[in-house]
Amino acid sequence: NLPMGPARRCRSRAAATVLLGLGCTAAWKALTPAPAPAFLPPGLFGEQQRAAASAGLAALLLAGQGLPASAEDMSMSSLEERLSSRSTGLTTKAQKVPTFEKELLKSEELDLQASRKIELEQLRKVEAEEDEAKKQATIKELEEKAGIERRERKLKEEAEKELKATTEKIEATEKADIEATKKLEKVEIKAARDAEKQKRRAAKTEAEIQAVETEADNAVTAAAEKAEQAVIAAKDKSEQALKQALREDERKRIQAAEDAERLEKEATERGETARGAAVRKAEQAERAAIAEEEEAERSVIEATQELEQEELEKESAVLEQVKGVLATALNVALPILLPGFFMALYAFFSSLTAGPPEPCRGNESDEIRQKLGRKARPETAPPTLDPWDKEPATA
Repeated sequence: NLPMGPARRCRSRAAATVLLGLGCTAAWKALTPAPAPAFLPPGLFGEQQRAAASAGLAALLLAGQGLPASAEDMSMSSLEERLSSRSTGLTTKAQKVPTFEKELLKSEELDLQASRKIELEQLRKVEAEEDEAKKQATIKELEEKAGIERRERKLKEEAEKELKATTEKIEATEKADIEATKKLEKVEIKAARDAEKQKRRAAKTEAEIQAVETEADNAVTAAAEKAEQAVIAAKDKSEQALKQALREDERKRIQAAEDAERLEKEATERGETARGAAVRKAEQAERAAIAEEEEAERSVIEATQELEQEELEKESAVLEQVKGVLATALNVALPILLPGFFMALYAFFSSLTAGPPEPCRGNESDEIRQKLGRKARPETAPPTLDPWDKEPATA
């Protein structure tokens, strides 16, 4: 094997210096105490620091020796597998969330439909009760009005019968009075004629007879006038009694009509009150049913929101844990990947600017030694086995 040329030794020293600096920086950051992030679970931040410290120490150890390409490939492949598995888990979670939301919305819709169905049943029941109450109130009102009409008709019939009986009684009284007057008239006329006959027998002269006849005629006329006056009085009395009976009958009829009208008005008011009470009761029941349905909807919405909040909290916790694990993996992978990246970058740019390597045979020119920054060649140099050791100073 040929000895290492000066350009290659220069690039190797620079790469080692960069790797050493990165390893020290990673180890210093890992070993410096810092507050744990809020999204990491307890105890995980200490493990992160230890992993970063291990990575920094490994970088320090790798500064003096080459990292096998197979080991780096293996670490990269394992890291990619972990990241892919995490991505798969996140995709599964993202697929589960819409499914949960669909099930939650379906359950909420079913609960709301059930509450609305109960509300409709209650409203139908309330409406049926209201119709039944109105029907019963109307039937009761009609029955009361029919009873009032029957009572009014009965009172009118009784008044008519009473008027008829009174009229018959008045007519009978009038007839009896007239007959009694006529009988009395006949008796008085007979008595006057009898007295005339007796006095005529006793009379001796024509003047006395004439006087007796005149007296008898006067007595008959007086009896007839008295009978006529008695008949007129009886008729007037009957007429007054009949008028009084008619007035009483009219009063009774008016009173019966007024009572019937008042009772019908009261029955109508009671019916309206009963129907109004049924309407108010139905409105209260409807308001209660609507309030109950609204309360059920609020409870369903609140329960749904609580479930959504719990699911979001669970998903957030899982995402925070995944984020912490990914940050830890990144902090572990960066100290391993960055040195290799910078070494490859440096090697690439160095290969573009550096000249062809020259073998070190101990007879390089002074110009090359000057470019490499070495001191002038001593006349005699002690032998050394360390290629990194500087040449001793000349005496």
